[in-house]
Amino acid sequence: ATYRYYKVYYEATPTENTDCIFTFYKSSGAITGATALATYAAATYTTAKYIYQIKKDTAVDTDVGEILITYEGTSNDVFITEYGMMNTGSSVGDWSAVYNSGAVELKFTPTVDGDHTYTILNTLLI
Repeated sequence: ATYRYYKVYYEATPTENTDCIFTFYKSSGAITGATALATYAAATYTTAKYIYQIKKDTAVDTDVGEILITYEGTSNDVFITEYGMMNTGSSVGDWSAVYNSGAVELKFTPTVDGDHTYTILNTLLI
């Protein structure tokens, strides 16, 4: 898989401890079963908004939509909602979120395992 990762800081002086950070992921490669496509540090950020586009490489079907995730820090519960979803045919998979060793992971489970191409833009909030 090829990964591209960019951060855009929303303040005059960039630091890792900002109130809001934008991150961009773009990749392609094999996805088998539930796979984390994006993560954030639970100790630093509470809430994330994702805008995604994902395509099964051997099909014409593409999914797009938005996801909100928030993390409750005392019990490690993660809450997710997906909205604004569209696809160009059949859905290529499902999204979930989990807490794992200090990180909140956005996971994608493909309808059919194999090569996928995806782009994810996220906003992280403290």
